[in-house]
Amino acid sequence: MATSDKLVERVLSTPTTQRNIKLAERYIRAAESVQKKQGKTLTLEKKVALATTLANTRKICEATNSANIPSKTYFLDMLTAVVPNLIAPDIVSTQALESKAGMISYLRFTYGTDKGQTTAGTMFNNSLYTGRSDQYYTSREIAEEAVVTGVNFEFTPVLPKTVQVTIPDGTVYVDDGTGNLINPSTAATVGTINYATGAFTCVSATDGSTATYEYNNEQVPDLKVPEINMSLAQIPIFAKSRKLAAYWGFDAAYDLKQQYGTEILDVMSAQAAGEIAHKQLVA
Repeated sequence: MATSDKLVERVLSTPTTQRNIKLAERYIRAAESVQKKQGKTLTLEKKVALATTLANTRKICEATNSANIPSKTYFLDMLTAVVPNLIAPDIVSTQALESKAGMISYLRFTYGTDKGQTTAGTMFNNSLYTGRSDQYYTSREIAEEAVVTGVNFEFTPVLPKTVQVTIPDGTVYVDDGTGNLINPSTAATVGTINYATGAFTCVSATDGSTATYEYNNEQVPDLKVPEINMSLAQIPIFAKSRKLAAYWGFDAAYDLKQQYGTEILDVMSAQAAGEIAHKQLVA
């Protein structure tokens, strides 16, 4: 079953949503009938969105005085026409808000270990967008780890002949496989590296120096493995008000029915739904 269907079923199990669907039953049936004529299916997600939205509108009275209420108390049922025709539920999972303000919860994944250029706490992925990804994070290679003389390398045991230390002036030192750091251009020994402990000495390695090396990521039980963390984050959202009124004459409705066999409610509903959809796309 699709993830969106599982989410909708979870929402359907709540008493509030079940009550809303029961109250909006006749509207849902009407929308299903129209969708069926168009060769479409009213999904569970759209039923939940329609029922929740209708429940919300029952709590809102837009008229502030009697002059705002027309003498003919028949209104175009905008929500039943618009909600089933939205394409959002066909693209992503959507849930109607039960109030004007709401909260979106999403999964957030971060690196849990300092490794190379990556700092613990850096976000690398979440449900909203992709963050910074480190191609070396899961490998045995450590790229450009900040180092200074007298401070051990983070990951051990270090594999011989894999160490490259770059000092601030751009000079690169390498290890000779026996624990010595040498300057390739002069063959002079400039420091040492203890492969087992990561102990490192190099007089020239001051602030701004980096080391690239590989470590044995298969050795147990002393293996140091980089970690990832997951958290449930939240961001607030606020619904914006949209209003649209539609008026027509009864004689126009009669002529349209007689001359073209078309119900004016169907025409107005389609136009209103298209206008709202257009405003949402360009907003």
